[in-house]
Amino acid sequence: MRKALMCAAMLQISAAPALAADCAGANARYAMAGAEGFSLALVPRPEPRAWSDLDVVLKTPTRQFRFGLTASNGYSYTYAVQEQPPLPAGDDEDDSGDASQRIYFFDSKMDVTDLPQGKAPAPAMIFLPDFGGTLWYGSDPREFLPIAMWRLQGCG
Repeated sequence: MRKALMCAAMLQISAAPALAADCAGANARYAMAGAEGFSLALVPRPEPRAWSDLDVVLKTPTRQFRFGLTASNGYSYTYAVQEQPPLPAGDDEDDSGDASQRIYFFDSKMDVTDLPQGKAPAPAMIFLPDFGGTLWYGSDPREFLPIAMWRLQGCG
C-alpha cells in the first residue's frame, strides 16, 4: 500500500509541469490543500492593465473577491489589489482602506515568474500569504484559510 501511495504521489508531481505548460493563464483554476470550499481563478479583465490582462477571483464558502494585478517599480513586490467588494475608505492613521495584498507566482520548478498574462502559460502555483489574515481578522463571518500555495488544477 505504501508503495502504491508513493507511486501515486510521484505521478501527481510529475504531471504538474505538463498541466502548466498546456494551460494558458486566462481561466486557469487553482485549489489549496486544507481549504475546502475555497477556489482561486485567473480571469480576463474587462479592460487590460499595463501589468496584466488578468484578474484574480478568489471564492470562499460565503463570499467572492476580485483582485486586479499590479507591480511597483523597481525591485519590489507584485500586488493583488482588491476591487470587489470595494473596501471602505480609511483615514490616514487607519489602514483599513488598503486594498493591496502581496502575491507571488511560481512555475513548476518553484522559480518566481512575472505577472500572468491571458495567453501565456499559467503559473503552476500562486502564493497570496496575507489574505487568510484578512478573512480571519477583518471580516464577518470569520473564515479560516491556511497559509499555503494555490496549485494549478486545470483551465478553461
